[in-house]
Amino acid sequence: MAENLPPAAANCLPGDAAPAAITGPDEKGVFSALAATGSGGPGNRFVLADISPRTSPAEIAKTVQGETLWAWAAGKPNRWGLVPAWIVAAPQGTAGDTALQQIRLIDRGLAMAAPHFSSMACSKALIEAEHSARFAKRGRWQHEDALSTMNLNALTGAAGTYVLAEGRIVSLGKSAHTRYLNFGRNWKTDFTATLSTSQDKSFSDALAAAGMSLEDLAGHAVQIRGVVDLNDGPHIHMTHPGQLIILDGNEDRK
Repeated sequence: MAENLPPAAANCLPGDAAPAAITGPDEKGVFSALAATGSGGPGNRFVLADISPRTSPAEIAKTVQGETLWAWAAGKPNRWGLVPAWIVAAPQGTAGDTALQQIRLIDRGLAMAAPHFSSMACSKALIEAEHSARFAKRGRWQHEDALSTMNLNALTGAAGTYVLAEGRIVSLGKSAHTRYLNFGRNWKTDFTATLSTSQDKSFSDALAAAGMSLEDLAGHAVQIRGVVDLNDGPHIHMTHPGQLIILDGNEDRK
């Protein structure tokens, strides 16, 4: 299974855990363990980790028809007892390729990358698949694109949903517990992205790979991804460094 995955996809699987054989998804997008194996067991239920689906569970089910499915737990069960998991689909017989279901759905434009549990190597693979789908206009990208951080009406209308937002950081702010990335001069109405200061190291380490630091971000064009809420204007709180991408010099710079 895992040994037949492309290297980028294999980066998402934990190396110290055994998978569970699963079936599904059901009408709610939930996969169920078939037996007490590895990270699964009778009654164990799994959901796809680190993506924001942009299609129905029924359409997702069609993408795994006739395949054998395995789940590697990515995190602890949520409040509903659902385990976020990396799901691998392997062909029955010799036809087809073994695939990480997250990358498959993202590459077809049926989901967005939503880094949360993934390593940076894994989140990079998810985002690269999304980049490919977006610029080829596959799936949802035929009719949608990233939102401009200047388009406050669109961002406000997207409250409660997972989006891409692109724009230039105007200024930075910091309190005892929060860092602020301000995309306008009026923090009461303009778009803002935040992260907890407790996560400074993870974000700093990721930015260092691009030769940058948190203190260098003002004036740079960036891409932010996450759920929009309304708190003195539209706002996204970031919990994973994969939610922040520097766009300066890229063809998709805003």
